[in-house]
Formats: sequence, structure tokens, C-alpha cells
Amino acid sequence: MAEAEAMRETLLACVERGFDMVQVEFDSKNLVDILNGALQNEAIIDSIVWDILQLKQQLRSVEFLFTSRVCNGVAH
Repeated sequence: MAEAEAMRETLLACVERGFDMVQVEFDSKNLVDILNGALQNEAIIDSIVWDILQLKQQLRSVEFLFTSRVCNGVAH
């Protein structure tokens, strides 16, 4: 849930700053799969996912990419 909220805040910041093409890397494969439509929403984060998808529509291009923790040393 915390990662979904972080994703929402990230996209909101991108919209507010006028970015139109965004690539977001996350180490949560489930969240990336949900946002890319490959996995069904979990009820607990349903409203957050809805917010993220609404923010996505305000941007020209958004890519949600999975990066394992091993390859994501900067964030950890």
C-alpha cells in the first residue's frame, strides 16, 4: 500500500511540474503488473490505483517498469 501511495505522489508531482513523458521504476512486481493491467487490483489499494490511472491520463506517456531490488541499489 505504501508503494502505491508513493507511485500516486510521484505521478502527481510529475503532473504539477508539467512533465508529459515519465518512466517509473519500482521493485514491486505486483504493483507494476496491476498498473500495466496484467494483474487484478487488490481491494485494499483499489482507490489508490484508480487515482494513479487518472493521473496517468493527464500525461502523454507513462511507463511502469519493474526493477528488482538487486538492480535498484540507489533506492535502497
